[in-house]
Amino acid sequence: RVREREVALRHFAYFPGSVLSAAVWRVLPEPLDDYRLLVLLTTLALLPAALLFRAPLGWRLALGAVLVCNPIAVRSAWFGQNDAPSLLLLVLAFALVTRRRYAWAAAALAGAILLKQFAIVALPFLALAIPRAEWKRAGAVFAGVIAVCALPFVIADPVAFWEDTVEYGAGTYKIVGYGLSAILIRLGVLEDRDGSYPFLPIALLTWVPLTVWLLMLQRRGRELWLAAAGFALSVLWLMFIGRTFNNYYLVWPM
Repeated sequence: RVREREVALRHFAYFPGSVLSAAVWRVLPEPLDDYRLLVLLTTLALLPAALLFRAPLGWRLALGAVLVCNPIAVRSAWFGQNDAPSLLLLVLAFALVTRRRYAWAAAALAGAILLKQFAIVALPFLALAIPRAEWKRAGAVFAGVIAVCALPFVIADPVAFWEDTVEYGAGTYKIVGYGLSAILIRLGVLEDRDGSYPFLPIALLTWVPLTVWLLMLQRRGRELWLAAAGFALSVLWLMFIGRTFNNYYLVWPM
């Protein structure tokens, strides 16, 4: 029954990072080639990633504990959810910005986006945290990593790339979770969990203005922590208004 109904067997709704990392990981001998081991290791690696931030040691250790030991991360590692590799690179990107390693931060962010689309929300916040004099070099590194990993798939079949990673993921999954879509189902505004959901107009009317406002606050405040705070609020609202809002999504704003 699972083989007949599992949508991921016909549509892989993520960018090529997961495919490429899995292909490399599968080179290992059994049982080390299990991708869940990589998920576990990247979850544990969030602690040393937190230690890279420029901050007092106590704050860094507390941040690392929150990232590694929170119930959502532990459960996700146990069941093999694919968020941890992308989260690790995302945390590294923010940490490297505090270390003024802007090109490396751009490469880490590109890797995070390639592994899971949620990380793309961090792009404008990290871009605003990087000095304008560094935009050209950081942008070239970011575009280069994205191009090397994604272009072969786009060239092979651009229609399939768009339909699987963007269109299918945003409009086809069953409405589940604790977000706005499920609330509208309970209120009777939407009739069917498998039916259409007006995500795009809701995002344009709410998420886009919220994100612009957060970016304006970040630019006005000129503090690095505002980039992370803005990303957390922006991605949380985007998940809340999405078609599906799984509980493990909360590890992203956390």
